[in-house]
Amino acid sequence: MDLAGYKEQILSLLPRGIAWQGEQLRALVGSFAGEVFRISQGAEDLTVEVIPSSSVALLPDYEKLVGLPYPGFALAGTVEQRQADVVAALIAQGGQSKSYFLQIVAAHGHVGATISDGYKPFCAGSYAGDLLYGSAWLFYWQVNMVEEGPDELLEYLLNKYKPAHTVVGFAYEA
Repeated sequence: MDLAGYKEQILSLLPRGIAWQGEQLRALVGSFAGEVFRISQGAEDLTVEVIPSSSVALLPDYEKLVGLPYPGFALAGTVEQRQADVVAALIAQGGQSKSYFLQIVAAHGHVGATISDGYKPFCAGSYAGDLLYGSAWLFYWQVNMVEEGPDELLEYLLNKYKPAHTVVGFAYEA
């Protein structure tokens, strides 16, 4: 509804009679209609702002909510990049599976990455007392990426979201 529509709607709610007619009353109702119109437009705009991927006015609040910018990193340059970072941070709130971490890696543009784990402290054919990997390697996993690196932001995020008892390594292949 436009401003004239709000003005007419408010005027139609007034009682009928000669006391409710006149230009001064119409001007007063027009100022009320302007405020109602502004509030209505704000409510419509808020329906867009509640979705982080389309938010502009509330974007700094969303960034603060998810802890952006990460320590040691600046905010992305464009509004679209900042919106994408907020969405990525919201969907990256938990998980311990390989597929979860591969989703984070893919969201940062590393297509075709793999995760290697399963380093065993012993293997068939070895003799008792042979040093292979050691027990610390039970908690090691490695992200293998086909792009040149390093990607410091991705490494920060994976170290942030990894299970606390594990160690993550990164291998970049050109």
